[in-house]
Amino acid sequence: MDVLGIADTLRERFCRIERYVAMRETGQILNNVRVADCADGPHEVRGCVRNDLVRTLSDALPQGTVRLGCSVASADFSPEGCSVTLDSGEVIACKVLVGADGVYSKVKAVIGGPTTEYSGWSTYRGMATFKEGIPNRPQDIPNFAQDFCLMNGGTQAGVAGLYPLDTQRCYYFFGFPVEQNEATKLKKASNAEKKTDLAQRIVAFPKRLQEAVAYTAEDDIFLNHIGDRVMEQGETWGRDLATLVGDAAHPTTPALGQGGCMALEDGPELAAALRDVAQAAAVPWAQVPAADIEKALREFEHQRSTRCAPLVAQARQNGRRLTVKRSWLGVLIRDWFIRMYAMNPATQFKHTIWTPPSLDVPASTPVAAS
Repeated sequence: MDVLGIADTLRERFCRIERYVAMRETGQILNNVRVADCADGPHEVRGCVRNDLVRTLSDALPQGTVRLGCSVASADFSPEGCSVTLDSGEVIACKVLVGADGVYSKVKAVIGGPTTEYSGWSTYRGMATFKEGIPNRPQDIPNFAQDFCLMNGGTQAGVAGLYPLDTQRCYYFFGFPVEQNEATKLKKASNAEKKTDLAQRIVAFPKRLQEAVAYTAEDDIFLNHIGDRVMEQGETWGRDLATLVGDAAHPTTPALGQGGCMALEDGPELAAALRDVAQAAAVPWAQVPAADIEKALREFEHQRSTRCAPLVAQARQNGRRLTVKRSWLGVLIRDWFIRMYAMNPATQFKHTIWTPPSLDVPASTPVAAS
């Protein structure tokens, strides 16, 4: 975000997370680590509302760059060019097509290849709003602070996370194992039914989580099926002059906290790749040979899959560990493992280290996308 020139705008809106805390659903703290004490820093961790992030990115672009209120019906591409057809029937011709349209990408569907697989668990997500302010980050409602709290469930599994976004808003999630058909039924339920179901599932969890759900508007609670796609390092996923970024390219479970971060990394990497091929051709963009662009796109994908494949695999492994049902002995063994090995300051943020390319703004030392 520093490279893109939007970091300071977001820093003004969202608070800095200072500590990671792992606890039982009973509230018993198992382990914790201060972000400032972790190796490879300095690290900067903030929770950012996705809509605010997209709006900030859009506002930083020349007026008219982004078109809203239109939906893509289909896409077409060849070695010579691409086009997109909107629901209105309008056809937009373009030199390069970038599918940044999420897990259920229409561009991905045209390109083909392996699809996203359901992971066996789903997640409720919500954002509580405390109109009079979040205490302790300021100080009124007990137990809230600038901590990322990860709450591990008992024998019936389930994992919850909770952290403040700013002085009034708090984000949380609750992941739980569930068959896909049952998750689909829950997803189709009314907003009120979702809130009731979530409240019932977290009755054994700390009061701060229950309080956050209670302070959440019904239409601010969402249920998502969690899935991913196994990747190979060095693979490519595009075709001709079309490529993919974000969840369309490398869908992942949220159990490593890197889905949105990998998508953000894709942007500068792709921009740098297209800029470099245009500069090497030394001609206006419209005249850059299609073969050169296609080669640059495949090299971009190769580079990004090398970076993203291990993260997707680690997130899948983490998700299975966090959402598996256990015996009481299994819970005790898990708690021991968290106490002894989790949140190691030497490795806590190792997976986030990434060196951004320069985009006309001098790149700093390697930064962590968290």
